[in-house]
Amino acid sequence: MFHSMPDYAYTLGASSTGDFLFGMIMNSRGVDMFFVISGYCIASSGFRYSNSPLGFLKQRVRRIYPTYWMSIVFGAIVVSLITLSGYGNTASLPSLRGILVSLPLLFANQIGFNGAYWSLVHEVHFYFVAFLALAVFRQHFIFALDIVLIVWITLAFLRINVDTAPSWSPILLTQSTFFTFYCGCLVFRVI
Repeated sequence: MFHSMPDYAYTLGASSTGDFLFGMIMNSRGVDMFFVISGYCIASSGFRYSNSPLGFLKQRVRRIYPTYWMSIVFGAIVVSLITLSGYGNTASLPSLRGILVSLPLLFANQIGFNGAYWSLVHEVHFYFVAFLALAVFRQHFIFALDIVLIVWITLAFLRINVDTAPSWSPILLTQSTFFTFYCGCLVFRVI
């Protein structure tokens, strides 16, 4: 909701007051909390599917994609209806291309017409990293994530700017969000 406020404010021709209020109240930490909770859930699911990495991946895909695709279609319909009824700005109408590039959730710079879905791209990338770790290490997949984190911290310590890697990178080594997902995995391990 926090990230959608400017999009919908622009569509409706209103000010982005909600963006200011959410910024004051949450200080944008909701996304970090979401990533930690998601990391916890991914670790929990990984342990349940440790003997079936493909089962883990299928379960993750079934969990996120159908709801995401329905929200894309629903959002496009609502924005189109509001805009076509004369209450919105025609520049905010979703394009077919914008909708289609949004569907796979693979590229951070191709979210389409609703920028609020950017965090799901990172989640899908972490699913892929967890799937690879499960495929190679099975029950010990979190230890593989430990190694990835150590490499990430080492690169950061050596002042290699890991945040400037291409947005298409399939591995969260290049994303600072990897750390928050990993924190969720650590919480799972401790509890």
